[in-house]
Formats: sequence, C-alpha cells, structure tokens
Amino acid sequence: MREQFNQIHVVEPGDTLYLLGKRYGVTVAAIMYANPYADSYNLQVGDEIFIPRVREEREQIL
Repeated sequence: MREQFNQIHVVEPGDTLYLLGKRYGVTVAAIMYANPYADSYNLQVGDEIFIPRVREEREQIL
C-alpha cells in the first residue's frame, strides 16, 4: 500500500531533497520513495514533489 501524502511542494530555486527533508521533518529516503520518477540530482524549479506525512510514534506501532 502506498503511503498517503499530506503535501505537495513546488520546487523553488535552491531546493534540494536534503533541505526539503529538513524543512518538513522527513528523511531524504522517504521523499525519494514517494517520488520514484523525480530526478533527485536535477530538481527543476516548478517540479512538484510529494512530501510524505510524518507519522506519529503511536501510529507506527499500531
């Protein structure tokens, strides 16, 4: 089952997956998994990147 997304980020100048991960509190790996067709080495201004929702500790256990 694919993870639900709570936000779409439109890439701005200077954005990297690392910076997006820091901004939204998710790992780069999670962002890459949620965006299998995005070129993580060549983000373009205007690209739409799915940001996976951050699970609460309790949700992960259940």
